[in-house]
Amino acid sequence: MPTLKVYRHGLTAGIPPSSAPLERSKRSECLGWSKSSTRANTAFLRSVRESDLHGHGISATLTLGTCPPNHSTWVAMRRAFLMRCQRAGLLRCHWLTEWQRRRVPHLHSALWFEDRPPDLIAMWCQVASDYLAGSRGQHTASIHDSVGWFKYLSKHASRGLQHYQRSPELIPPGWVRTGRMWGYTGSWPLTQPMTLDLCNPGFYALRRIMKNRFIANAREKGHWASVAYGRRLYQLRSPTSSSVCGLSEWVDLKDFITPLADHLDARGFRFGVKDEKQLST
Repeated sequence: MPTLKVYRHGLTAGIPPSSAPLERSKRSECLGWSKSSTRANTAFLRSVRESDLHGHGISATLTLGTCPPNHSTWVAMRRAFLMRCQRAGLLRCHWLTEWQRRRVPHLHSALWFEDRPPDLIAMWCQVASDYLAGSRGQHTASIHDSVGWFKYLSKHASRGLQHYQRSPELIPPGWVRTGRMWGYTGSWPLTQPMTLDLCNPGFYALRRIMKNRFIANAREKGHWASVAYGRRLYQLRSPTSSSVCGLSEWVDLKDFITPLADHLDARGFRFGVKDEKQLST
């Protein structure tokens, strides 16, 4: 039976495998972005209650002039930067690592401070001075409201493994490991997702609705390449694979997901709540 997960700012749906999952060995090394790390990062961001993000928010893109020799040096710089931020009154931070085409890592982060944010560019340039981090190569911007927050994360959090900045081919030479690719610190207001069971016809109806929504949005913006891409959504060469292809979308719970659930329910597609405790969230 298809499973639907409803987040505060998105949803996922898919058909679980019929056979028992294989026992996986413990992952001992992080070797760049993977499907699981991308999904976990996106799930975290979709669960954030942006209305409760008090404090002064600022987004930052921090770069280097030259590449560190190994991942340990990069991790040490990131930790040193965050420690300086904590001394300056950091409330919370979400960060992720991506690659530039010249195979040098850079850091994307969103940070909230109790009072006026410090000079993040100066702090980063001091920490990364050995690798020619200059002020002209850095960028910061204030996060004034939820709109600014979602503009920031939609540009970077929605990227998949196909994006060049997450390609394993751009991992710097000599990096046998990369360490964690994303993380967060501090107190984050989160809403846990609701997990529902949905019948097969309802699952297929949901995919058609999301596909048409994607095409309509792309057509409204004049993105004709995206329109062509949208027409191929959930269509695979194998009919069997295409029938079980899942979906993952950024949509707002209040403005879209709830009306969508009402629409599917009105058409006779029933939902089953996996955990009754979720009804109170």
